[in-house]
Amino acid sequence: MFWEMENNKLPYAVGTYLGGKNVANIGAGFLQNTNAMWSLEPSATGEGSDTAFHNMMLWSIDGFIDFGIIKDKGTALTTYAGYFNYDFGPNNVRNIGIMNPVDGGGGLRGNAVPTLGTGSIYYIQTGYVFPRLKDGSRFQPYLAYSHARLEGIRNANGDIVPVNIPDVGLNYYLAGHHAKITLNARARPDFTNVENLKYRPEITLQAMIFL
Repeated sequence: MFWEMENNKLPYAVGTYLGGKNVANIGAGFLQNTNAMWSLEPSATGEGSDTAFHNMMLWSIDGFIDFGIIKDKGTALTTYAGYFNYDFGPNNVRNIGIMNPVDGGGGLRGNAVPTLGTGSIYYIQTGYVFPRLKDGSRFQPYLAYSHARLEGIRNANGDIVPVNIPDVGLNYYLAGHHAKITLNARARPDFTNVENLKYRPEITLQAMIFL
């Protein structure tokens, strides 16, 4: 932490202080666990499968900067970027669909996308808080982009097919972080057919109230 200190009593952060703090942080960490993962591999005898265990090794580095620009108007700029290198064993891929409306049909159905797995992930997001309105509310447009190269997602030629997820959105703060409405638009990659990757339009509207 180079500027003001963040609260570390809980493992959660607001993500932006809306100009209330000037924060500049760099973080790095790792996790290693011996024989944490397993997979089925062809048996040495050629009949059936054997269980193979694999070590798990995860490490990452990230940076976060959040500062006010015009204090009396409440404008602020927020940027977060990180690089994540994961090894969960050979060809590990995890598809995640947040609040997925679809049940069954495989991990790529609904709004699920390849989110984690053995490989590397780059992520960046940035947002700008506009001046306060007369009622004290504020708007914050933002952009986010994720680029992942996961060993388990390959085409017929054996080449890794990257996972690119762009987001654009708008936060409307009615009462700071105590009441917020978010509208997010995403070009979601559909990996149902890895040989013919398509991007599906996805729009999410959510409201958050914190008491």
